[in-house]
Amino acid sequence: MFLAETLTALTEGLKRTFTTDYPVEDFAGPRMVGVSIEYPIEAVSYPAVWVGFEPVGNLSNVGIGHTEVVTVEVDGEERFGEVSVWRFEGRSLFTIMTQTSLNRARLMDEVTRVIAFGHLEEGRGAFRQYLIDQDLIRIQLNYDEISITGMAETPGTPWGTDDIVYEVTLSVDTIGEFASTPFGQFVPLSAIKVIPIEEGTPDPTTPGGWI
Repeated sequence: MFLAETLTALTEGLKRTFTTDYPVEDFAGPRMVGVSIEYPIEAVSYPAVWVGFEPVGNLSNVGIGHTEVVTVEVDGEERFGEVSVWRFEGRSLFTIMTQTSLNRARLMDEVTRVIAFGHLEEGRGAFRQYLIDQDLIRIQLNYDEISITGMAETPGTPWGTDDIVYEVTLSVDTIGEFASTPFGQFVPLSAIKVIPIEEGTPDPTTPGGWI
């Protein structure tokens, strides 16, 4: 219900970072760094960043029986409806996969810079900005702490040669929220509005459904 959207946001954010404008020429452009949620099985995809997300704990409503009111435009009229806001936790995973040990070290350094310092360095801020701007799901990474795991050298490649694939995974604790109708449809977070109602004024919303 939220996993596909989370993976899409993380992947799209990195793709928008490693463009032809990226400040390190060797990793500039989509042909220089393959970013995908799918395991890279072709040589042309390397060096690669394999994006994943590992849910941790429970998927839960942000409150007991908590709902919020959203506004939508239907036939030119503003209408109201209730949605539930849900919260999730987990770890965003970025597995760097290369064909040389040096490239593994260099690409790991660049992905680390994007996550930790992208908001401070020109050309590396697209990842964090995309997560802020996209409106279907609110994703907050712990940009102050990155876990480095899965350092490995595996003989043999997915395309059948005897070369070595070098891997390392960056793991970042992540929390997120999304809003959903009772039918499981995502609602843009910007649609949730605070509506001040004076005492004695009829409630313009209809609890439990759409007007």
